[in-house]
Amino acid sequence: MTTVQSITNISLTPLGKKKVEDMSGKGPAFSVMGHLYNSGGMTLSDLEAASNMNKGRLVGIIRLLHKEGYATVTKTSEGIE
Repeated sequence: MTTVQSITNISLTPLGKKKVEDMSGKGPAFSVMGHLYNSGGMTLSDLEAASNMNKGRLVGIIRLLHKEGYATVTKTSEGIE
């Protein structure tokens, strides 16, 4: 199981980038993907500020994107387990 924390870096996979470029998504998950695409990757805290979504909602979306192969969650010094 992936644990997402504020110091964890989240970025799109090539599949996720293609989905954004093809404009083949909708809803909050696609909005998060757009932020990640435009930034090249963000921490959870930065994504929370940029998206105006709360941490709990973002963690759920990030887990879904990770599971579907659209996003990577990169461990930092205390990142994911």
